[in-house]
Amino acid sequence: MKVKTFKSGAKREDKSHKPRPDLISPYFEERLGFVLSKGAEVHGARNWEKGLPDDSALSSLIRHLMAYKMSKSKGYTKLSNNPEDDHLGQAAFNLMVLIHNEEINKLKQI
Repeated sequence: MKVKTFKSGAKREDKSHKPRPDLISPYFEERLGFVLSKGAEVHGARNWEKGLPDDSALSSLIRHLMAYKMSKSKGYTKLSNNPEDDHLGQAAFNLMVLIHNEEINKLKQI
């Protein structure tokens, strides 16, 4: 284990190999948070953790990316009072589900 020593003499485990969630955009977190909030109202909080299948998340991801591309081609953006869903936020949600499922499956193999 690598140890980092501070100017004060205090020591702590070197964190250079740890993830850096502090580098994630707060705008990304906020948009994803709004998608999760809306989903919680409709389906219940943390419903997605019960096990959404990969094929469902992947097809939804593709549909939202396609809808985003079509929306952009029409000149719509969320800032121009676009009445459509937050397609990028929904896409982020579906990516989160796929990543979550991969990590859960890794734990099941241990």
